Amino acid sequence: MKIDIWFLFEIGINLYQAVLITYFVRQRFHLVRPQFAYGVLCTLAIWAYLTLYLFVDMPILDTYIIVIPLVYALLVSDDKWYVILFWNAVLSLTLSGVVNLAFSLYIQFAGVSITQIMSETPLRVSFVVSCNIALLCIIFLETRISRKNRGALSLASMVVFLTTLILELAVIELLYTIRMQTHIDDMAFTAASLCMLACSALSLLLYELMSASAAKQKRTEAELEAAKLSQSHYEEMKDMYAYMIAHEHDMKHQMELIRKLYDDGHMQEGQKLLKEQPALPEVNYEFMTGCVAMDALLTVKKLAMDRNQIVFDFQPYPLHELPIAESKFCSIISNLLDNAIEACSRLPEDGEKWISLEIGRVGTGLTILC
Repeated sequence: MKIDIWFLFEIGINLYQAVLITYFVRQRFHLVRPQFAYGVLCTLAIWAYLTLYLFVDMPILDTYIIVIPLVYALLVSDDKWYVILFWNAVLSLTLSGVVNLAFSLYIQFAGVSITQIMSETPLRVSFVVSCNIALLCIIFLETRISRKNRGALSLASMVVFLTTLILELAVIELLYTIRMQTHIDDMAFTAASLCMLACSALSLLLYELMSASAAKQKRTEAELEAAKLSQSHYEEMKDMYAYMIAHEHDMKHQMELIRKLYDDGHMQEGQKLLKEQPALPEVNYEFMTGCVAMDALLTVKKLAMDRNQIVFDFQPYPLHELPIAESKFCSIISNLLDNAIEACSRLPEDGEKWISLEIGRVGTGLTILC
């Protein structure tokens, strides 16, 4: 009966740890395939691995258990591979660091040996329960770390952090191996274990601070880009307004001249000028494509080209039916023309600058040649 109770205790603790590891993966990563079956399979695989030593008389290294949640995360998450590796290294470091520190504390302050801790006694129950409570608290805190900044750091930075965690994990495993082989209960081992766990926590804190800083920098760059686009649109609107004001000014002068001729009695000259009025310069920056948004876009881009002394050659094509959303189509054309204008602005001042835009239809789609 005693053997059965310990057997149930061991497999119960192993099941608890399997659920805890699966919980970490499901909370820490962004899952694109969050099916319940995947989580169950991961839990059962971890449970089977941890319980294998009860049926097979061979050493089972708990460190290798991390392979199962790693594969699970790679299958169900769309996070970058190095982000998945990093957090699985954090999980492995947490499992090893807590257990190693618990061993050191029990040996140092309870005055017991590793053999006594591993024996089927109430001491082992206390050790296992306290370890797993500590794991629950730490893993819960690790899953609460903000996921808004995931993927903010570059690959090089993530490799540095990942290498640091692996080295810290190696030191913790070496400390545990030395203590198991030598049975030394020196305070230095306890202090070293505590320091390594603290170093791991500081590495994680540094990662979080750098991720937040990198994410803030990216948001700032996006805001600057948006401000640059707003400035570009402002210049375009200013060009259009200046053009309209200039034409309105010309028309006003023409009408005042005609009125003055009539008032001064120069009827023939006034009538002649009035007849010539339709021959006044028309609005040349008008495009008729069947898409109002496209016409407005081409108008402001043409004004920008005139300001930079660039000839614009546009081959008209009916655009009353578009294969994609109007906003997306105009965005594509706007980017093409902006890039072309920027390229022309880098050419020598004495050279001829021109931009050609042709749009044609192929089947249900459009071809754009700029």
